Amino acid sequence: MTVGEQNRKDDPTSIAELLSPKAWIRVGCWTVRTLNQTGRLAQAVRELHYYNLTLMGVTEARWIGTGKQKLSSV
Repeated sequence: MTVGEQNRKDDPTSIAELLSPKAWIRVGCWTVRTLNQTGRLAQAVRELHYYNLTLMGVTEARWIGTGKQKLSSV
């Protein structure tokens, strides 16, 4: 190794660049009793947009019946 060369692990700027975020995400968690009541799913979507969340975890959601429910983007 010459004077002008540096080992990558010895270079603090390259480590800082590796650890800096490429994009920010906002994550939230919401505990609900049920989303099957009228307007509850729409309320969850409003909360997602209000807090500018990228990802929202929903716990204890009780969907009555079987099948899938499609959520359209607001």
